[in-house]
Amino acid sequence: AIPVNGPLGTEVFGSDGKVYVLAQANASIPASTAVCTVSPTTFLVTASGGAYTSPATALVSGQVAWFSKASV
Repeated sequence: AIPVNGPLGTEVFGSDGKVYVLAQANASIPASTAVCTVSPTTFLVTASGGAYTSPATALVSGQVAWFSKASV
């Protein structure tokens, strides 16, 4: 199980070499979208032009999830 509690903006390193940030969807985001942007001040996520990938499950606005990106 992946925890979805804790303060938004929490960052952890996964065993897969990626960094994960806990953030909130600011709109509907399709599963495994590889162009998500995470705001560094509000930790709201949009599915456009960023370096983060959404989880394997689609999200609706307001849902909290872990978003990943390469750590190097």
